Amino acid sequence: MRPVTGCIMAYNEEDRIGDALDSLAFCSERVVVDSHSSDRTREIARGHGARVIERDWPGHIEQMNFVIDQARSDWVLCVDADERVTAEMRRSVIEALSSDDSADGFWVNRRNIYLGRWVRHGGWYPDRKIRLFRRSRGRYGGVNPHAVVCMAPEARTSSLHGDLEHLPYRSLEEQIETLNYYTTITAGEMVLQAKSGFRLRQLLAPPGRFVKMFVLQRGFLDGWRGFLLPQLLRRYGPFVASLLLAVVWALWHLPIDIRSGFLVTGPGAVLIRIIWTIPVTIIFTWFYIRSGGNLLVALFLHTSINILSDLGFSQYERTALFLFVLLAIAAILISAASTTFRIAGKYQSKDD
Repeated sequence: MRPVTGCIMAYNEEDRIGDALDSLAFCSERVVVDSHSSDRTREIARGHGARVIERDWPGHIEQMNFVIDQARSDWVLCVDADERVTAEMRRSVIEALSSDDSADGFWVNRRNIYLGRWVRHGGWYPDRKIRLFRRSRGRYGGVNPHAVVCMAPEARTSSLHGDLEHLPYRSLEEQIETLNYYTTITAGEMVLQAKSGFRLRQLLAPPGRFVKMFVLQRGFLDGWRGFLLPQLLRRYGPFVASLLLAVVWALWHLPIDIRSGFLVTGPGAVLIRIIWTIPVTIIFTWFYIRSGGNLLVALFLHTSINILSDLGFSQYERTALFLFVLLAIAAILISAASTTFRIAGKYQSKDD
């Protein structure tokens, strides 16, 4: 078998780096480039026989190209800390590097394990990636934070058998945090490339993506995971749109729901609804445009909330729901403001 270097970049992956390196045990060497982890990532990596290099974080594409540059062999097998080379894929890699195959890179199917279960539909499998390639014929490119292997025009590619197992998120909370981090990077790239932050496509694409993934690509066969993934795939706009639409509805109907006789009818009711609803509607519209908004899901939740009273919810339960949604909106607003200030501060400091 021709020599191959297993390559990983990592940051605070003490609970996952060991399994990733164990799946690369057949490689001639293993290299881990760590971005100053505050946990035991480097210690564990060295304990599993990896050569560890500590380096500042320059960006996903730049860091991955640095990782492959540290390899002693021309062939590299690149995986993330949350990925595992399965036994069948390992046999296929060994076979490919032991044969006279003239390919310069190999595609592999990635098996995404989302919150404990393999997602087979909705376009999530096969999630084909080039991970085994000759570094003299391939480099990482794309747009941060999405690094992809770009092969030379004259390079030839083939396919491996078996899957690369991917365990992307430990929890739903981590997914939201990761997406928030990625969208911050994406916004920065758009600023650097002088691209507009809003296009008509952003309004039309999310509903179309949902229909494509959930219906046409049979994401519904994966249950709630198949429903959730299209929503969180792009900037979690559907959640923002849905929650804000729910608040608009709750604010408009709250005076009627509270059966104390206070502002139930007459001009006072109209006035209080206008005072409550207009600013929230403005906020909703702004978030809806900025997030790309998913009209289908927003209308789904809106309809669901409208029939709560028909299902027997009391005025107190509806009021509790309103307060819960209001708190959720407050959290979203705080998160959005924090992200905006971070981006503004980052590029203001560059201008200075």
